[in-house]
Amino acid sequence: PAADTFPPLAVYEAVVHLVSGKGRRAVPFMELFAGVKKTTLGSGELIEAVELPFLSKRPSRAFFKKVGARAAQTISKTMGAGLLWLDKPGGKKAPPVALQARLAFGSVAPTVRRLKTVEAFLQGRPLDAATIEEASALVERDVNPIDDIRSTAQYRLVVTGNILRAFLSASR
Repeated sequence: PAADTFPPLAVYEAVVHLVSGKGRRAVPFMELFAGVKKTTLGSGELIEAVELPFLSKRPSRAFFKKVGARAAQTISKTMGAGLLWLDKPGGKKAPPVALQARLAFGSVAPTVRRLKTVEAFLQGRPLDAATIEEASALVERDVNPIDDIRSTAQYRLVVTGNILRAFLSASR
């Protein structure tokens, strides 16, 4: 759940190509993990390739943020990635409207998590201060952090909300 590459692979909706003596199959990245140190790979299956599907429209904004004791640490306290597509219908003074958001965080649940509740909430909403605060509060519906030697569940929850708030605020 804490690997740094997992949130970006989740937001880009990567496809994992598997191979075994029985043949080949493709699995959406978000279906690869069944829990901590558990995957959906069959007996004898190996990862042959990871495919990042082509985005038909470039996102307006993207981010990757890692929070840990050291930036070079291989396992973080939490980390997130996001893609955001915006429309600016009201000109420079009006806040942009979120057309689509893809948000994923690691170290906040047994597996990497897409923030589906937050993504759905943001769609079609202006990125004003009230929307950003409500979206940040909704994070707790999509994650289930634990206490461990690296951090507390409460710290991870607060930091995840703060990372999301900073990303959405920078998009205004």
